[in-house]
This record gives sequence, C-alpha cells and structure tokens, in this order.
Amino acid sequence: MTTLTQIQGFLGRKRLAVVGVSHNPRDFTRRMFEELERREYDVVPVNPDASEVGGRRCYAHVAEIEPAVEGA
Repeated sequence: MTTLTQIQGFLGRKRLAVVGVSHNPRDFTRRMFEELERREYDVVPVNPDASEVGGRRCYAHVAEIEPAVEGA
C-alpha cells in the first residue's frame, strides 16, 4: 500500500519522467504531464512512438534520459 509519506516524497522530486505520455491533448497522461509542467516540475516525456510531446524531446526509454530523472 502506498502511504501519504511515500506520495509526498515522490512529489518532492522535481525532475520526473512521464512514461506513456500521449500525443492526444485530451488523454489523462497528457493532462497530467501538462499539470506537472504548470506546477514547475521538470517533466520528461517517455513514449517510444513519439519524437516530441508538448514541445519537449520525447525519449523511447527512461534509461536514455540525460541528465537522469529522479522518478517516473
């Protein structure tokens, strides 16, 4: 079970990968990506079928991201 402390710890990180973010601006993953960006997180999109999302370079795999993210 995930605890509130674990959630707060995760959200305390500022460089996060959003795995499976969609091209579709109405999709939940895209809205979550944009909301994290609005809240000034350094979000990195991950989707092997996209080269960019929201004007940011999109990675096929989390392991490819440089500099590394703090969470995904």
